[in-house]
Amino acid sequence: LVEKAQSSIEQYQTDLDQAKERVGVLVSNIENRFPDYRERARQLFSQYKFKQLERLSDKLNKKAASVQTLRALAQLNNEMRDNSKSEPQVDLTQTLDQMLFEQEQKARFLAGAPELSSSEPSSDGFELQSLKTVRESMKYFNIDKTIDHAIEHFPENAGPHNPHMLAITSLMNMRDLSPQYVRRFASYIGTVLWLEKNEVKLSRKK
Repeated sequence: LVEKAQSSIEQYQTDLDQAKERVGVLVSNIENRFPDYRERARQLFSQYKFKQLERLSDKLNKKAASVQTLRALAQLNNEMRDNSKSEPQVDLTQTLDQMLFEQEQKARFLAGAPELSSSEPSSDGFELQSLKTVRESMKYFNIDKTIDHAIEHFPENAGPHNPHMLAITSLMNMRDLSPQYVRRFASYIGTVLWLEKNEVKLSRKK
């Protein structure tokens, strides 16, 4: 019975040492990141209230993550506000719609069909400003992501006159000079490729 009790005491001491080592990391983290809770963490540690100490650590980490998220959202709002102030407010979608409308009017005239009554889009005027801002931000985000992917995946052992490397070098130089310009350039190239692709489909159908 004495040997069994001695073995239980040794096992308890081993478990206690392991728990103190594990929780000691939480105490150090709280002391470094949350100085206001330093005394509270030390008190719980000295009283062996490890469960409460773990709950305190989880609570502080969640609070810090929430604050970090709010800061990221605030930074995003500031960047969106700065972009809206620095860039000219030109409605490129409206301009493209106008061009397509004029082209359609010309085609209808050549075909002898009656002209359309209005060139104004029916839904653009009812778009919320916040939705428009988010849509523009996502468009720029996707364009930046595409440009970064193109720059990072360069051909290996390419010579100085390799067309792929020349294109990547041009994108890098344009992005360094003006990120807004390279975004518009990439958007223009994407539109041209889309028109070319659909022209090929239309030719195949014909």
